Amino acid sequence: MEDALNDFAATQKAISDALVSTIRAAAAIAAEDVPFHRSSDPSKIGPLIEKSTSRILRLTEQLVSRARPSKQTSRPLSLSDVEDIDICWEQVVDVADALLERTDTCLDEYTGLIKSKDIANGFQNSTRTGIAHKVPFRDAVIPKPQLQFETKPDNNASTPFRPLLTSKPHSRGPFDQSFSTVPTGEGDHDHQHPYETEIREYQFPPATYTKASPIDYEPFEMTTATFVDTIEGVELMLEELKKSKEIAIDLEHHDSHSYIGLVSLMQISTRDQDWIIDTLKPWRWRLEMLNEVLADPSVLKVLHGAQMDIIWLQRDLGLYIVGLFDTYHASRVLGYPRGSLAFLLETFTGFEAQKQYQTADWRIRPLPEAMFEYARSDTHFLLYVYDCMRNELVEKSNFNEVTQDRISEVLARSKETALQRYEHSFYTDDMKLSRNGWFSTLLSRFDPNMSQLQISVFAKVHRWRDEVARHEDESLHYIMPNHILFNIAQSVPEDETSIRSLLPKATSILQARLHELLLVIAKAKNEADQAPTLQDVLARSPSHVQKEGLWELERARASKVENKPLASMESVYSKLKPCSKAQWSEFWGPSLDDGLISKKDVRVSNRMPRLVVPLSAHILRSSGSSSNSQIDVSSSAFGEIDPHWAHIEEQSTVSGMRKRKLNESESDNTAQVGSTLTKMEMPRDHQSPEAIASVRRRAEKKAAKRARHEPGSAPESSPDGGGAGAFDYEKAPSVLNSRRTVSQLQRVSRASFDPFAKATEAPAGLKKSKPSKVGKSQTSK
Repeated sequence: MEDALNDFAATQKAISDALVSTIRAAAAIAAEDVPFHRSSDPSKIGPLIEKSTSRILRLTEQLVSRARPSKQTSRPLSLSDVEDIDICWEQVVDVADALLERTDTCLDEYTGLIKSKDIANGFQNSTRTGIAHKVPFRDAVIPKPQLQFETKPDNNASTPFRPLLTSKPHSRGPFDQSFSTVPTGEGDHDHQHPYETEIREYQFPPATYTKASPIDYEPFEMTTATFVDTIEGVELMLEELKKSKEIAIDLEHHDSHSYIGLVSLMQISTRDQDWIIDTLKPWRWRLEMLNEVLADPSVLKVLHGAQMDIIWLQRDLGLYIVGLFDTYHASRVLGYPRGSLAFLLETFTGFEAQKQYQTADWRIRPLPEAMFEYARSDTHFLLYVYDCMRNELVEKSNFNEVTQDRISEVLARSKETALQRYEHSFYTDDMKLSRNGWFSTLLSRFDPNMSQLQISVFAKVHRWRDEVARHEDESLHYIMPNHILFNIAQSVPEDETSIRSLLPKATSILQARLHELLLVIAKAKNEADQAPTLQDVLARSPSHVQKEGLWELERARASKVENKPLASMESVYSKLKPCSKAQWSEFWGPSLDDGLISKKDVRVSNRMPRLVVPLSAHILRSSGSSSNSQIDVSSSAFGEIDPHWAHIEEQSTVSGMRKRKLNESESDNTAQVGSTLTKMEMPRDHQSPEAIASVRRRAEKKAAKRARHEPGSAPESSPDGGGAGAFDYEKAPSVLNSRRTVSQLQRVSRASFDPFAKATEAPAGLKKSKPSKVGKSQTSK
């Protein structure tokens, strides 16, 4: 074996050196100006580049076609030039990633990092190979411990979760009232939190608000933990816990080979002792007796990141925590750069936690020594960390100011964490953003090019996967990962061969149900016309998904992704939630009313946002204007003009590049009704009668002032002599090439061009210096 490893090391080094040299050569070529070198010697360098490019493209085609883990399209990959690499970049990267993953797995198996016999025995010595592994003890092949539970988990519950309590220590009310139901807001009812009253009324002990020297922890190397795997051991531990005022708690969870998950270990530490409780015993339900300490408000419970721990304790063990201090919330309140437990341990104790065991399979029994020590380290130092963070919170708090009381802020956040309730996981076929519905999974990798057939296949296969996982008591990702689910929906396989090509690492459960999966896909194809369309998905999606999907609909229409043409954009916009519209614009004035636009006259051929600003006032002419100056909008897409805008009239228009003065009839009409209001004069509270009256008074004053300064003045004529009518652009003379009159030419003075005029403006040279006199220097003056 040692010789084989030595030969492998030499081979690995040779391959690594070859890869390094290849990568360096590729980087060097990329840094050069290849087109320049090609043009400098086209007869010699050009053919070599073309030959190398063609060879690399052919190798890439063969690599993708033979090693592709999933077929995105039915036809093979074709790379004719370099631009095709950019188009098919995602497929090439997927193949490269899959090959690297397979290579990594094979290397681990060959070097001994993955050995089924070592995992089955619950022990793996990583020092034998000298190679560090990333996730040791992962996915052990062992019998499911939940099959031996006296109270087995219910994966197909149809009623709300009822707390597992058979008694309620430290209760402040009758036991029966702890199981009353509360409405959920969707017509259903759930049981309330049994300790809700006790948690909300809880206050930290006075010692929490006082700064004190941290109590040193026992040396980690000189101590050990007590492994509790009997009921008698639990009772002895409980008596010791009742003597403490602070305890630290942590859990280890397994969620790969269980539908709802399993609490596999529970760690509890006091100031001088550590315990590790085996929570996979058949009598695990009897651990409910720990509520005598966990629900005791006189004992402070210190946890880190307890959001999921609270849920798991309720679901599996019927345990509830009153008096929680979450060090994660404390780290956020104090503004630490990171909030992980590993960061806190290294900061306050210098201990480096081996976090690679965090995702290990904690069902392994007997527990390997490395995993045992890792589990103990999570709580061994936690009370000392709490002391240090408490002192810092006290230093930075001002208890006279509510906003500066950091201790109370941590208490409030910890209460909200402790008040979480576990709820059964129900599958939802509707288009709702629920944790177990197909709709939420679809939006996680939103693809605006999905057809109605692909959405139907995705929803049916997603539902089938959930049913199989519940029946086999396996996790959803173990049955079928999400990326495989999306590949099946995109490819819509029709036979067993094509579906096997999409499942490179299918589990034995999935392999045995391939025929059943094909029937589900066939049913989805037959019922595709009843499935939601892409427009339906967008209408029910969050705003960020709507935004992405709307911009892609026209591209989907052009590429004809769906079998039938997409509905018009107008139908999509009609299903979406209307955007909020401002009532006033700083530039345009009040916004248009929705009634101004007639939906039946709108012709949408492209992306058209809703019109939220008013049109220019010279377009919406008032009824009092002359017939020549009115704009006919009856045939436009906007229908009839709202009377609210009928009084708005433009005071000036383009006429010979000058402002047009109001004619006599318009001036009289303005003075009488005061309707000459510009957009900028309209107040914000334009619906107020007092504001309207004020604007009218200002308009009357302006009209009177204009009449005083221009008595009897007549409006200028239009270029065609038609009076003060609307400006006729067709009959107007040219502005750019117009002929000047004699008077205009006389006003223009043209000086003769002198090319040497600037020469006289040159700077003068230095003056001629005077000759010095003999016998006398300049300094002797």
